[in-house]
Amino acid sequence: NRYTNDDANRFDTRPLLARGWLAATVWTADPPSRARVREEAATVVHRAAYLLARGEALSLGEMLAQEGYAMARARCRQPVLDAEELAYTEQVLQPLLPRRDRPTVMACLYGDRAAQSLGYRPQGLGDYAGLALALHQARVEAPAGSR
Repeated sequence: NRYTNDDANRFDTRPLLARGWLAATVWTADPPSRARVREEAATVVHRAAYLLARGEALSLGEMLAQEGYAMARARCRQPVLDAEELAYTEQVLQPLLPRRDRPTVMACLYGDRAAQSLGYRPQGLGDYAGLALALHQARVEAPAGSR
Protein backbone atom coordinates (compact mmCIF):
# COMPACT_ATOMS: atom_id res chain seq x y z
CA ASN A 1 0.00 0.00 0.00
CA ARG A 2 1.47 3.30 -1.07
CA TYR A 3 0.20 5.15 1.99
CA THR A 4 1.64 2.73 4.52
CA ASN A 5 4.96 2.63 2.65
CA ASP A 6 5.10 6.42 2.56
CA ASP A 7 4.25 6.55 6.26
CA ALA A 8 7.02 4.10 7.11
CA ASN A 9 9.50 6.09 5.01
CA ARG A 10 8.60 9.24 6.92
CA PHE A 11 8.13 7.97 10.47
CA ASP A 12 9.84 4.61 10.90
CA THR A 13 13.35 5.61 9.94
CA ARG A 14 15.13 4.58 13.17
CA PRO A 15 16.45 1.28 11.75
CA LEU A 16 18.03 3.04 8.75
CA LEU A 17 19.47 5.88 10.83
CA ALA A 18 20.92 3.37 13.29
CA ARG A 19 22.78 1.77 10.37
CA GLY A 20 23.88 5.15 8.99
CA TRP A 21 21.61 4.96 5.95
CA LEU A 22 19.16 7.39 4.36
CA ALA A 23 16.83 6.16 1.66
CA ALA A 24 14.81 8.32 -0.73
CA THR A 25 11.76 6.73 -2.32
CA VAL A 26 10.60 7.62 -5.81
CA TRP A 27 7.59 5.75 -7.16
CA THR A 28 7.88 4.21 -10.59
CA ALA A 29 4.17 4.87 -11.13
CA ASP A 30 4.84 8.64 -11.05
CA PRO A 31 6.21 10.49 -14.07
CA PRO A 32 10.00 10.76 -13.69
CA SER A 33 11.35 14.18 -12.85
CA ARG A 34 14.75 15.46 -11.75
CA ALA A 35 13.00 18.03 -9.57
CA ARG A 36 10.99 15.31 -7.78
CA VAL A 37 14.08 13.18 -7.16
CA ARG A 38 15.95 16.23 -5.84
CA GLU A 39 13.04 17.15 -3.55
CA GLU A 40 12.75 13.62 -2.20
CA ALA A 41 16.49 13.27 -1.55
CA ALA A 42 16.65 16.68 0.15
CA THR A 43 13.58 15.90 2.24
CA VAL A 44 15.19 12.69 3.52
CA VAL A 45 18.31 14.59 4.58
CA HIS A 46 16.34 17.34 6.35
CA ARG A 47 14.09 14.75 8.02
CA ALA A 48 17.14 12.94 9.38
CA ALA A 49 18.58 16.19 10.73
CA TYR A 50 15.25 16.96 12.38
CA LEU A 51 15.06 13.49 13.95
CA LEU A 52 18.61 13.67 15.26
CA ALA A 53 17.94 17.08 16.82
CA ARG A 54 14.42 16.51 18.18
CA GLY A 55 13.84 12.78 18.39
CA GLU A 56 11.07 10.60 17.04
CA ALA A 57 7.72 12.17 16.16
CA LEU A 58 4.97 10.29 17.99
CA SER A 59 1.83 12.43 17.86
CA LEU A 60 0.07 13.84 14.83
CA GLY A 61 1.24 17.32 15.80
CA GLU A 62 4.86 16.18 16.06
CA MET A 63 4.60 14.40 12.72
CA LEU A 64 3.21 17.51 11.05
CA ALA A 65 6.04 19.60 12.50
CA GLN A 66 8.67 17.10 11.34
CA GLU A 67 7.36 16.78 7.82
CA GLY A 68 6.64 20.48 7.44
CA TYR A 69 10.21 21.25 8.45
CA ALA A 70 11.71 18.63 6.13
CA MET A 71 9.56 19.48 3.10
CA ALA A 72 9.96 23.25 3.50
CA ARG A 73 13.75 22.99 3.86
CA ALA A 74 13.83 20.74 0.80
CA ARG A 75 11.81 23.37 -1.10
CA CYS A 76 9.08 20.89 -1.96
CA ARG A 77 6.32 22.19 -4.21
CA GLN A 78 3.79 19.49 -3.31
CA PRO A 79 1.43 18.71 -1.71
CA VAL A 80 -0.53 21.94 -1.87
CA LEU A 81 -4.08 23.02 -1.02
CA ASP A 82 -5.94 26.24 -1.77
CA ALA A 83 -6.56 28.72 1.07
CA GLU A 84 -10.06 27.46 1.81
CA GLU A 85 -8.94 23.82 2.05
CA LEU A 86 -5.97 24.81 4.22
CA ALA A 87 -8.27 26.60 6.68
CA TYR A 88 -10.67 23.66 6.74
CA THR A 89 -7.86 21.14 7.22
CA GLU A 90 -6.38 23.17 10.06
CA GLN A 91 -9.79 23.29 11.76
CA VAL A 92 -10.24 19.50 11.46
CA LEU A 93 -6.70 18.68 12.61
CA GLN A 94 -6.40 21.10 15.54
CA PRO A 95 -8.23 18.94 18.13
CA LEU A 96 -6.50 15.80 16.82
CA LEU A 97 -2.88 17.00 17.15
CA PRO A 98 -2.16 15.01 20.34
CA ARG A 99 -3.44 11.76 18.80
CA ARG A 100 -1.01 8.89 18.21
CA ASP A 101 -3.28 6.13 16.90
CA ARG A 102 -2.53 4.99 13.34
CA PRO A 103 -6.11 5.25 12.01
CA THR A 104 -6.39 8.92 13.00
CA VAL A 105 -2.85 9.81 11.99
CA MET A 106 -3.11 8.14 8.59
CA ALA A 107 -6.48 9.75 7.83
CA CYS A 108 -5.18 13.18 8.82
CA LEU A 109 -1.87 13.02 6.98
CA TYR A 110 -3.05 11.30 3.81
CA GLY A 111 -6.78 12.08 3.59
CA ASP A 112 -10.01 10.14 3.24
CA ARG A 113 -8.99 8.09 0.21
CA ALA A 114 -6.06 6.66 2.16
CA ALA A 115 -8.17 6.13 5.27
CA GLN A 116 -10.83 4.24 3.35
CA SER A 117 -8.27 2.09 1.54
CA LEU A 118 -6.93 1.01 4.93
CA GLY A 119 -10.32 0.48 6.55
CA TYR A 120 -9.98 3.58 8.76
CA ARG A 121 -12.60 6.22 9.55
CA PRO A 122 -12.38 9.21 7.16
CA GLN A 123 -11.90 12.67 8.63
CA GLY A 124 -13.39 14.64 5.75
CA LEU A 125 -10.01 15.52 4.23
CA GLY A 126 -8.62 15.60 0.71
CA ASP A 127 -5.60 13.71 -0.54
CA TYR A 128 -2.45 14.47 1.50
CA ALA A 129 -4.30 17.27 3.32
CA GLY A 130 -2.32 17.05 6.54
CA LEU A 131 1.00 17.00 4.75
CA ALA A 132 -0.06 19.97 2.62
CA LEU A 133 -0.98 21.89 5.78
CA ALA A 134 2.35 20.96 7.36
CA LEU A 135 4.28 22.26 4.35
CA HIS A 136 2.24 25.47 4.23
CA GLN A 137 2.65 26.16 7.95
CA ALA A 138 6.40 25.50 7.85
CA ARG A 139 6.79 27.91 4.94
CA VAL A 140 4.87 30.60 6.80
CA GLU A 141 6.76 30.07 10.07
CA ALA A 142 10.27 29.82 8.60
CA PRO A 143 12.09 33.03 7.79
CA ALA A 144 12.71 33.37 4.04
CA GLY A 145 16.50 33.06 4.41
CA SER A 146 16.26 29.76 6.29
CA ARG A 147 14.44 27.94 3.49
